[in-house]
Amino acid sequence: MSTIAVLGAGSYGTALAIQLPRLGNDTRLWGREAAQMQKLAAERDNAEYLPGCKFPPSLKPMSDLRAAVADAEDVLLAVPSHALHPVLRTVAPMLKPGQGIVSAVKGLEPETGKLVHEVVEDIVGKGRKLAVISGPTFAKEVGLGMPTAVTVASDDPDYAEKVVHALH
Repeated sequence: MSTIAVLGAGSYGTALAIQLPRLGNDTRLWGREAAQMQKLAAERDNAEYLPGCKFPPSLKPMSDLRAAVADAEDVLLAVPSHALHPVLRTVAPMLKPGQGIVSAVKGLEPETGKLVHEVVEDIVGKGRKLAVISGPTFAKEVGLGMPTAVTVASDDPDYAEKVVHALH
């Protein structure tokens, strides 16, 4: 069992945060708006972005970024590409050595055109475990637990395998 902080409470972040506890992972779902995260915690779903996908009892929605990442083994980024840079700048000083980063961010950084892994390395530095996940998949399929495929890429085969098992 791993402790994973999912940053981004949109449809894909929510779907991944629903999937991870199904497989025994201690999962926190972080979103920047406290009122929204309190609503998710109370209602146990994200009706705005992923209606019909109930949260597992162990999923912890929260708006305190420091608390979300404090003892997480891995941080999964699922924010929009335009929010990647500011979220990484905020979270970088909170990261501990050994914490891995998994990116589910789609697209390129709008201002620079850089790939997500390049932005991550620019801000948090090289040498950290890093993986990127992508489809083909849809948030609703993941949230409902339907069969789907997710591709995991990493320079570190052991870390890629860890991410595969966390999501499988």
